[in-house]
Amino acid sequence: MSPDWVEDEEEDLSGLHPGALLYRSAALQNFPVMADALAHGADVNWVNMAEESSTPLIQAVSVNALAACEFLLQNSANVNQADSNGRGPLHHATILGHTGYDPHAHRHTYDGPMLLHDGPHKDQTT
Repeated sequence: MSPDWVEDEEEDLSGLHPGALLYRSAALQNFPVMADALAHGADVNWVNMAEESSTPLIQAVSVNALAACEFLLQNSANVNQADSNGRGPLHHATILGHTGYDPHAHRHTYDGPMLLHDGPHKDQTT
């Protein structure tokens, strides 16, 4: 699920918008660059329209970058912000089997529906 650029850690990120810089550096767990992006005005919940409205937190979850997830959550990343498919960070973690991701440990609460791959869980009450 990770884009091709995740493989290339030598990519020049210097010309990117602060939000795009945060997004890309989150996947690489490059904390100095993430901090620099935030210092230069990056929105921690920046939306990458070119990649299904993914956010830095969704990107970090997608590559199982737990420390980057923690960094983003500590900087007020929205654990409920969904991508264009309606999937938030917890959905991505579950689908990808990344069970180490637990935003509840950081006192952030998820308030969305419990979903499986094909829709709401059959035991979920409405």
